[in-house]
Amino acid sequence: MITCQQGLQFFPDPVASLDEMRRALRDGGVAGVSIWTSVSEQIFHVLHDAAETVLGPELAARYRGPFLMAGDQAAEAARAAGFADVTIVTHTMPAVIDEGFDAMFDTLVASGIATDVAALDQDAFGSFRDEAARIAQRYADGSTLRGSMTASIMLAS
Repeated sequence: MITCQQGLQFFPDPVASLDEMRRALRDGGVAGVSIWTSVSEQIFHVLHDAAETVLGPELAARYRGPFLMAGDQAAEAARAAGFADVTIVTHTMPAVIDEGFDAMFDTLVASGIATDVAALDQDAFGSFRDEAARIAQRYADGSTLRGSMTASIMLAS
């Protein structure tokens, strides 16, 4: 078995990557690939939506990097790479951020817009943070945020 967790959407050529996985498998082997679904199905839509509202659609689009490939797109790429049997299962799991909004906001340093956020002037940064905090309130349970994350899991052989 070969596994790829939350990486396929970042490969410049997903078909070539899946072709290499298929080539490396033994006969009867299976590739297991997980990818996030749309950002709208994730608790982290909070940051995306705040970016879109305050910083504009271009930055919001760049934030979507981890959420750019849907399960059906991965399945299409797997078939194009020569996998004959491809199954997609969607799974939603709880997402609990015990440290609350600050911890969620701090994940921006690992995002595709980290440099842009760091370059914001104080007013723009404050507006962005305030909008994200406002949106996050719907997930607040005391100081904890509770929502969900949804992934597509693909098995290909």
